[in-house]
Amino acid sequence: MTTTTNAHHGRRAFFAQAVTVAAPVAASMMLINGGVTAPPAHALDMDAFAASSLSSSSSSPKTMSEDEALCKYGSPSLLTGEACVRSGLSTKRVGSLNAFGKVDRGDFVRCKQFYGDDGNGGYVKKTECDGPR
Repeated sequence: MTTTTNAHHGRRAFFAQAVTVAAPVAASMMLINGGVTAPPAHALDMDAFAASSLSSSSSSPKTMSEDEALCKYGSPSLLTGEACVRSGLSTKRVGSLNAFGKVDRGDFVRCKQFYGDDGNGGYVKKTECDGPR
């Protein structure tokens, strides 16, 4: 029971001593820094923001030709693809569908499997394709 009391007494004494040492240090720091002051507020200057926004948007926007608009915003079709070619824009779009409405699925070839002689009197499964592979 005495060890618990001594432990509590030791902790209390430590914290009491820490407070008596820390209080003058904190007071001297406040005197050096001129007391506790809040930093200045950095507010948004709404007038300057509105003026800069208006001046940047006052330049005339670029007008789009009908072909450019159809190429950029039209649904994929033959007319949309031709409009892209006329306006000089790319016919590629996100994904595998282009402006003409064609899907790039790669090259397809037909292959036929058969069993041929392996030269040792046995049969081996072989594949023969027409076209590039």
